[in-house]
Amino acid sequence: MKKLSEAWQNRDYYQLLMLKSEIEKNNEVTEIKIDDSQSKSLLKQLDEHIKQLEIEILMFTKHDPDNSFYFDHFNHRSENVLKQKIHKYTNHILGLKKTVSFELESLKFKASTKRFLNDIRDEFEDIDDDFFPFIFE
Repeated sequence: MKKLSEAWQNRDYYQLLMLKSEIEKNNEVTEIKIDDSQSKSLLKQLDEHIKQLEIEILMFTKHDPDNSFYFDHFNHRSENVLKQKIHKYTNHILGLKKTVSFELESLKFKASTKRFLNDIRDEFEDIDDDFFPFIFE
């Protein structure tokens, strides 16, 4: 009864229909009959609910940083394509690891570290002071 009164107060027609089908299921009547006025309001409410769910899905898949990475890189219906994407990304990460390891090994020597720092300084010398004044303060 609590669910029924709550659905009635909120004018949740879909919930009312579900409760009606639940009640009628006990009476072994499986068909729910809806007239035109009920169907229009129910369709309107369901459309609003669908729009809300689509917004929630978009927020979950695109605007949440943790989930968006997964959905952008590893979301696919086919298991084989998904495995290929994971393998490709794993190879990319292993390549980055090798590059960083190589750069780290080369920076262990004083001459290579000095050359690296000179390269960084040369990059910043070409930058216009007016464009990035906060860097040179």
